Order: sequence, then C-alpha cells, then structure tokens
Amino acid sequence: MNEVATVGDLARTLIFRRRNADVRSEIDRLTKEISTGRKADLPAALSGDFTVLASVERDIRSLAAYGTATTELTARASAMQTMLGTIQDQTDKFIPQLLAARGTNQQSYTENLAEEARVKMDSAVSALNTNFGGRTLFAGAAVDGPALADADVILAAVEAAVAGVAADAATVEAEVAAWFAPGGGFDTVGYIGSANPVGAQPVSSTQSLSINITAEDTRLREILSGIALAAMADRPPLAGTLSEQTELAEMAGTALLRSQTGLSTLRGEVGAVEAELDSVVTRNGAEETALRITRGELADADIYDSSTQLEAVQTQLELLYAITVRSSELTLTRFL
Repeated sequence: MNEVATVGDLARTLIFRRRNADVRSEIDRLTKEISTGRKADLPAALSGDFTVLASVERDIRSLAAYGTATTELTARASAMQTMLGTIQDQTDKFIPQLLAARGTNQQSYTENLAEEARVKMDSAVSALNTNFGGRTLFAGAAVDGPALADADVILAAVEAAVAGVAADAATVEAEVAAWFAPGGGFDTVGYIGSANPVGAQPVSSTQSLSINITAEDTRLREILSGIALAAMADRPPLAGTLSEQTELAEMAGTALLRSQTGLSTLRGEVGAVEAELDSVVTRNGAEETALRITRGELADADIYDSSTQLEAVQTQLELLYAITVRSSELTLTRFL
C-alpha cells in the first residue's frame, strides 16, 4: 500500500479499483477450488503440459470399462455355478433311488423312477437354458436363443432311437450313449446353441477372460445321458419286462454316479475363472487407486490450503474497503 501515499486522488482511486479487482479475482479462484476440489488454473499448475494428466484420465476410464466387464463376467460365472450346482444336487439325490431299483424289484417303483427322470430332465434342460442378463448361459456364441431343445423333444428322440432295438438293458444303454455321444442325435436334435464359444472379454490392459462352457460339453452330455437312460425304463422295448427295467435303472444310477466327477470338474473350471476374476478386480482396484492419487496430485486443489488462503484474501478485501472509506473521508481540516 506504500504506492497509495505517494500518488494523487485519481491515481489512488485507480489503484484501489485495480487492487479490489485482483482480490475479488483471487476470492473467485479460491472459492471455485473449494467448491469443485480442482485447481482453478490447471494450465498454470501443469505448466501447460497436459500429457501426464491426459494419460492418467484415459487409464482411469479404461479401468472403469474393465470394471464393467469383470462385473458382468463375475455375475455370469456365478449364475453358471448356481445352475450346475442345481443339476448336481438333483442328480446326486436321484442316484441312490436308481441304485435301489433292483433291490425293490417292483414294477411301480421302477415306473415312478422313469417318471421322475423325465422331471429331472426337464429341470436340467431348464437350468442349461437359463437366460441371464438377456444372454443364454450355455449356448455358446448364440446368446439370444436356448442351448437345448425342450426336454420332451430330446426324450422323444431318444425313445424313437431305442424303440426298435433288442429288449435288453445293455442294448438300450448302448443306444442311449450313442445318441448323446459326439456325432449322435444330440448334435442335431438336442443341442441347438452355437458351436463357437462366447468371445473373451478384456478385463485389464494385459488380460482377457471368457467362460467357454456350453451345454454340448461332454460332461454335461453324460449327465443328460444318465437321466435319459432312467427315463427309458418304462418305455419300449423294455416296458413290462421288470428285470430289464430294474437293470436299466441301476445302469442309469451308475452312469450318473460316474458323471458326478466330471460335473465337479466342470464346476471347478468355473470356480477357477471366478478366482481369477477376483484377482483381476483386486489388481485393477489397486491400479485405479494409484491413478486417482496421481490425478489428485496433478489436478486436485488442496482444500485446506485454499480455505486458509481464502480467509487471508477476505481479510485483505476488508482492509482494502476500510482504507478506501478512510481515504474518501480525508479533508484538509482533518489532515491538519
């Protein structure tokens, strides 16, 4: 303020106005920083070089996109795990009933098992046709349609395949196994999804993941084959032949028991993808935290420092007003 004492009234007025404008501008800057949390004059703070900040912002946006992909894949894997678990639980409980068929030696018991097998088939097909988030889980790249034909269609085709064979359980078992094997009727009638898997999704800057499991997987074919075998127990050519029916039911129980290992392995593969996704999410989270810290150092304002400066500038403004008032009241009498 020394310059004020050495100039005339007009010049002093101009100095006060200029200083008032400077202080108000500083108040506006600090107020903006406090309200937005960002530096008001970013070009000055970065010395005009936005290269690093732009790179950080781009990486943060990329991580957000990867976050969407990992969330989708995690939810998809969880849904697949649930459906496979449902199939395993239902067939696991069915196995002891099938293995007990020969011991009961009752026509009604065996026929009830066949009827229950048809219910199990419908449940398994429904599980494998599950649509999650508008995308079918087990249909490969054909995510907009079912993976399998209806259970009734599959069982009708299997029944037609075994209707003309010899009336013994071993022959029926071989025919059902052939129908579900690669190249059999399952490929043309049962599985109606895509032979191509769903494409891998980028989940980080260096990694892509996918869950390449479809309803035509051999281990799922074995489950469906075992259920279908049990469903044939009261159908031609074994209808009315109790000994062959009970033997077929026992064969179905043994086949399903054998298939549980493959199904557990399949669920383990989905679990491995889930575990990898967890690791990716953790790594991406750590990277995003580091990037946000860097961005903060580059572009974020120090709220405490800005608040302190604002208080000081407001004090300057009040002092400036006081000086202006005192200056305007000066007279020769008061000066003398």
